[in-house]
Amino acid sequence: MNKTYAPFLLGVLANCAISNQAISQEDIHTFSFKGGISVSLSEIQYSQSDIAACINDKTVCRTNGDIVFGSDNENPTSYLNAMSISVDGKTYNLDTSNMYNAWQGKPKEIDGVIKYLHASCFNSNNCTVRGLFSDAAGSYIAEWKVINSLPYRTVLTSSGDLVRTFIKNIHPPIYE
Repeated sequence: MNKTYAPFLLGVLANCAISNQAISQEDIHTFSFKGGISVSLSEIQYSQSDIAACINDKTVCRTNGDIVFGSDNENPTSYLNAMSISVDGKTYNLDTSNMYNAWQGKPKEIDGVIKYLHASCFNSNNCTVRGLFSDAAGSYIAEWKVINSLPYRTVLTSSGDLVRTFIKNIHPPIYE
């Protein structure tokens, strides 16, 4: 795991009355899968002053009025800044909007217990990535498909039945 520091505008916490710039920690995680596939995630930790500003505002932070996935009625401590899948020299950037408290340093799986992330490709132009994010209280899932070299997020939900489905089997169906 590489750790670097990157500046970001505090305006990410819309509706929280924050207007200055700070340095926050960026955690980059890269995971390998069968077939030479790799998935990279960049998660940025909010600074304590960012979190305090939201708490002092007495509102739940939202971005552009949208739901904050990964936070069970509490202010998020991090956001997923970027995510990509790479295969056969091609890299596809995946939509990470509205994804908070996503990874927090966990492994891609705990052997025999749970898999948090899975990626597979039919070929270098057609792939599926599935993930189980956050912790128990704010758990949510996401699925992305790369279809003919174009990436789409097809699922982003905290619906309990779908989260349980991913917990039981995160592997997508094989192309038929």
